[in-house]
Amino acid sequence: MFAFLKTPGLLRKDFLRALILTALIPGALIAGVLMTPGAAQAQVVDVDDLGNEVAAALNSIAAVLNARPCLTPSEKNAMSDELTRIRERLRADQLAANKAGEARSGVSYKSWNRALIRIDNYINNVNAKRREIENYPVCRTDPGSQVGWFVGGYFVKSWQDLKSAEKLAATGQQTNSFSDNKDPLGFGVIVGAKFTPWSNDIVAAPFASFEYLNMSVNHTFVGGSFLGTRSNFAATAGVKVGPQLSSGLWLYGVAGVSLLNQTLRVNFLPVVSSRDTTVPGATLGVGGAWQPEFLQGFGRPVSLFLEYQHTWWQDAKFNAPAASPAFNYKFRRQDDVIKLGFTIALDAPAPNAPVRTRVLK
Repeated sequence: MFAFLKTPGLLRKDFLRALILTALIPGALIAGVLMTPGAAQAQVVDVDDLGNEVAAALNSIAAVLNARPCLTPSEKNAMSDELTRIRERLRADQLAANKAGEARSGVSYKSWNRALIRIDNYINNVNAKRREIENYPVCRTDPGSQVGWFVGGYFVKSWQDLKSAEKLAATGQQTNSFSDNKDPLGFGVIVGAKFTPWSNDIVAAPFASFEYLNMSVNHTFVGGSFLGTRSNFAATAGVKVGPQLSSGLWLYGVAGVSLLNQTLRVNFLPVVSSRDTTVPGATLGVGGAWQPEFLQGFGRPVSLFLEYQHTWWQDAKFNAPAASPAFNYKFRRQDDVIKLGFTIALDAPAPNAPVRTRVLK
């Protein structure tokens, strides 16, 4: 047996194929046992053993179906082919048992009839499993490559925390520091694609978003002078990952890298200095999306989403501006953001809800 299991041909075959083919070995014993005088009890044991092996093979298929939301066409064909082999072998055993019964000697009719009934039940179970596989959802592509593109728009409510520092240009000694906050409103657009990379209910969605901000956070002095930043636009590239619940609600975490284009301003009247710069940042957040019924009559699935994100921006520097040439200025920003918006699915993936299959006892 160990030599058989280690043959190179078997090692190259699918594990499920090997399990199912091996499961049918006891079936070959039935005809011989049925034709052996006085072997009725042994016959029943052999039929029971055959049933256990067939059930184990069918349960292996059931375990795959229970863990997968869909099957590729090649997977469906492979499972159907194996079940066809099981059925044909069982029918051959059934025919052999019938012939043995016609010429039986010392074999009780009750045991012989029980063997035929059991074999017939196994055939029915195999046929039922074949129909289940035929009706199982088909993956549009290989598992993990299902893609559903989407586009959308949203409003942005920001709470911007700006810390400004003033230092002597000659020595680097800090002379002043300021802390200011503002909570402006903006809007943005998003594009991305949804995947099911692990062939389960976990959805991953790489995305890119662009936000028009035109928001200023300034520290104003007596007399009208000020220093601060004006946010022009921001962009984020990242991914959203989380479970798609049976209720249709998708809960996810957000991680990404961001860019902020801003104008640094030092306005010490009558001289005004400004400098445009772009700084990188890191974004983390959480969110949820759902598809309300009243938005599903537009030909494409529409989802609403609500997210919270926090972004840490790299420091922006404005050294020796004309309005204050003896000093260097550093601006440090952190933003808390609430986003409320919608997405429209351009190419929805195949059904994602697992179909539970009956397991034989």
